[in-house]
Amino acid sequence: MIREACGEQMVPRSERTKHAVEALLRCGRDSRQTPTVRECRSGKRVPAKVLEEMKEILEGLQWPKVKKASTSSKRAVSTLSGSNFVLGATKGVKGSSGFSEAFSHQGPNGPSKPLGLNRNIVPTSMSKQASNVMRLWNLCKKYLKKVDPKFRFSSIQVNKNFSGDPHVDKSDVTYQYALSLGDFVGGRLVVSTDDPFEFVSLETKDHLTRCDGRRAHWVTPFRGTRYSLIFYRITGHRTPIESNKSLRAVCRSVSPEKARPRRRVKSSLPASSPTSPGDANDSGVRSRLSK
Repeated sequence: MIREACGEQMVPRSERTKHAVEALLRCGRDSRQTPTVRECRSGKRVPAKVLEEMKEILEGLQWPKVKKASTSSKRAVSTLSGSNFVLGATKGVKGSSGFSEAFSHQGPNGPSKPLGLNRNIVPTSMSKQASNVMRLWNLCKKYLKKVDPKFRFSSIQVNKNFSGDPHVDKSDVTYQYALSLGDFVGGRLVVSTDDPFEFVSLETKDHLTRCDGRRAHWVTPFRGTRYSLIFYRITGHRTPIESNKSLRAVCRSVSPEKARPRRRVKSSLPASSPTSPGDANDSGVRSRLSK
């Protein structure tokens, strides 16, 4: 069993999750190292009228080109393809343009330079399209308030055909919501569970799905045009990482090959605990894998 092969009692949880992700990439070659994957029916189907309005806005945008970010400046992991931008709160080097407010969740193991917070909703890259992105922000805010009145997002990552590597969102302070839409096939959200050798595969297409980005996660390969919206919070009180145990009742086991990441990058997952504060910069690429 993979638990025995990886030495479950000896290796930290984040390292065991790394082993399990690598095992997914090898699945079919060694049956003794194949993690369990459960496909789950979860999330709330978004009304067609809301989806149509979101899609109209997204299709009408002039998308910024992806800029390759250095390890010290990106939020999570390397970009593979597509385009994205962040609406709402982002973090960067304190004192730099727009980042005068101190970022409160830096933690003792953060970067050498202190982090600052920028609360502007419209990023500089989208300033010429401010009316359209504000329309998207207000539409999402109104709908999320109906679905979960207690949830307040500080930021929205907006993606088009955007993919990346397995990662955790260390700067998040609570759970998040993910929604994908468009004409595409594939692109399910895979999230680690309390068992480092078990993953859940969640449907986000036309569904607003609750998950915790502080767990290792990624999106499976897809074909077509895929937009995604990730609603998350990097300000305020930090809550414990949510358990996925309740999903078992609506899950069925599937072939591990259905959950394989697009590829693996050496620095995909942090060696430290996923509960540790973030040390990256949101102003560039949040790299949420096109959820």
